[in-house]
Amino acid sequence: MAILLTTAGGLTIPTAGRAAGYDSWSKVEQAQETRDYGLQIREGKFDAAQKAFINDMLLPQLGLEANRASIAAVRQRIRDVAFRGAAKKEIVDQGNAVIRDGMLRLVADKNAELLVRVNAMLLVGELQDLDRAPWQGSVAPLAKAAGDAALPLAVRVAALNGLTRQVAGVAAGGPAVTAAAPVVAGLVTSPPEGDPAAVRWLLSRALDLLPRVSAPPPAVAGAARIRADDKADLDLRVRAAAAVGGV
Repeated sequence: MAILLTTAGGLTIPTAGRAAGYDSWSKVEQAQETRDYGLQIREGKFDAAQKAFINDMLLPQLGLEANRASIAAVRQRIRDVAFRGAAKKEIVDQGNAVIRDGMLRLVADKNAELLVRVNAMLLVGELQDLDRAPWQGSVAPLAKAAGDAALPLAVRVAALNGLTRQVAGVAAGGPAVTAAAPVVAGLVTSPPEGDPAAVRWLLSRALDLLPRVSAPPPAVAGAARIRADDKADLDLRVRAAAAVGGV
């Protein structure tokens, strides 16, 4: 998966952060606006000004060339800075929605570098609620992206990675499980075409999830076919066997 997430195209995108003068993450960390925002969040404020800070100061940093070598750390710090000191569920929920929507716009931007789009999708999957559990507001877009044949496979890998995190540890029949079920079934019955490493990763995770999502008969039959295929990847056959045995 590391290989998939470090593949990049050759384009950069204009950002509000650059226009505002903060052309690297280190400058955002040191900015007075960042300190002011942190104080406001701790005081329980979240209105148009705080939303603008996230949209105009934090999110554009993911697309900057200056941050490319540290993009994974910047992705993590965006979330950390956005919610450092927050003590109210409504603030975290509203802030998460701003980040999610901004990152989904970036995921959909075909002019953005693939590496940036992948990290934007990863950030959607890493959003947490006040109790540090996966944020439920990410479930629907993660499921949609994981099953979207029009998206690059690396972006779909990032989406399914987040969806897997959502499904882990939740009760059967919960929203994450319900949303994941058709995506998982579709991947098993009709695996995508393209980069073999990405396809294997998507299929392996779908097979792992199959017992968790009450797989329909066609998906179980698809897993059985993989198990019986002596030309298939051995790891996939093992996962398929476990999936069939677990449903």
